[in-house]
Amino acid sequence: METAFGWLAELRAHDAGMALQLMYWANWMARRRKLRDLCKSKKWAYSTFQMRANRARKWIANHIISRGDALF
Repeated sequence: METAFGWLAELRAHDAGMALQLMYWANWMARRRKLRDLCKSKKWAYSTFQMRANRARKWIANHIISRGDALF
């Protein structure tokens, strides 16, 4: 778990907006809440939110691959 927080900190240093959206995405998915409700409450466009969250997940995946970190 500490490693995952490290990746998030590195993402935040790279792009704070993507890190924020990824944190919201992870939090709401873990609680099984609807992302559309999140976007409505934050007054965000759903498609833009999904695009940024996807971009953040891809960035972390590429970062892990490039560093050669072991996942498990």
